[in-house]
Amino acid sequence: KKMRRIKQRIVQCSIVVLCVRKGRRRGIEGRRAVHGSGECLVKIMASSSQVPCPFYVLRGLDSAVHSVSFLAPDVLLSGCVSGSINVWDLKTLRTSIELKQAHAKGVLVCSPISQQSFWSHGRDGAVKLWSIGDGQLRCERSLDLPTIGFCKFNLVTMDEKPFICGAWESGGEMTLLDGTWGNMVARFKPSQSKPCGMCMSIQDISLPGRPARVLSAHEDGCVRTWDLRNSSASLSCLQTHTDAIFCCAVDPGKQRGIAAGAQRALVSFSCDTSSGQLAAGKVAETPSSGVTDIAVRSDSKLTLASLSDGRVMAYSWKTLKTLAVLPYHLQTVHCLAFAPAGPQHHVFAAGGKECTVSLWSLYKK
Repeated sequence: KKMRRIKQRIVQCSIVVLCVRKGRRRGIEGRRAVHGSGECLVKIMASSSQVPCPFYVLRGLDSAVHSVSFLAPDVLLSGCVSGSINVWDLKTLRTSIELKQAHAKGVLVCSPISQQSFWSHGRDGAVKLWSIGDGQLRCERSLDLPTIGFCKFNLVTMDEKPFICGAWESGGEMTLLDGTWGNMVARFKPSQSKPCGMCMSIQDISLPGRPARVLSAHEDGCVRTWDLRNSSASLSCLQTHTDAIFCCAVDPGKQRGIAAGAQRALVSFSCDTSSGQLAAGKVAETPSSGVTDIAVRSDSKLTLASLSDGRVMAYSWKTLKTLAVLPYHLQTVHCLAFAPAGPQHHVFAAGGKECTVSLWSLYKK
């Protein structure tokens, strides 16, 4: 009888240890075991239900993920450091198309323009237009955008024509290319009163029927707005950080944006899409330094920030109050993307150094 009891306790303790290890991976703090009963297991399982977890994790990628974006509510694009692009069918949760060496170097971003076509930007300096048909990816156009660093291009529209806005090779400059022929249309250079460092992020802040405007974030901790029809000087400049800005996001409908970077701070700002004027807003502190990406949901209620330690933070877009901590990933999360407006707007994807993409459903209402 004693041996039987000892064996039962060994089995219970081993189950508890496995649950604690799984719980720690998901950010759950393991509870101390209670000898001779399964109370510890019950407590751990009860606590695990309180921590949000991804409803699925996409695996099988060949390298770290630097880009995720939704081509449609049930179609996801991912770009890897190896230069490969994957098209995922979220109905079957499997890869429908995989293209190795879509770029000679890592993919920075995939930017959808319809449910059957998208642009991609790689560290090889190429911007490519892709179309999907017959289960294959076809490159319809390839343009040269000489650039250094990790600044992703942004697709803007003027006079119903596509233009590509990206960081230039040096001096924190931006360039505007014709999306059809690849000709340089304009170059935008910050004031030379002090060095601004490299351009780290570019966001389109234009509204339909309004003047074409973009916002840029730089290593000097400033965000700037520009008129795409007048490259002589920036419209406005706002110092949001004392260190480099890594990423920013803009909600043109609410005329509001947010920036983050090496510091432990998310800084929001108002952005007048007509005049381009910027004004400081609220500040939220992050648990650790190094914010790698920011995403704002289509209903303007939720914003996400990914951290270099693998956590994803959820904030109220209105108040910047912390709503949830999502600690599933153990390594850096490089990219975030919400599903487009619609019934699945609450779904988002997160990709990073672990060569996986996690799918989440958060705050449906």
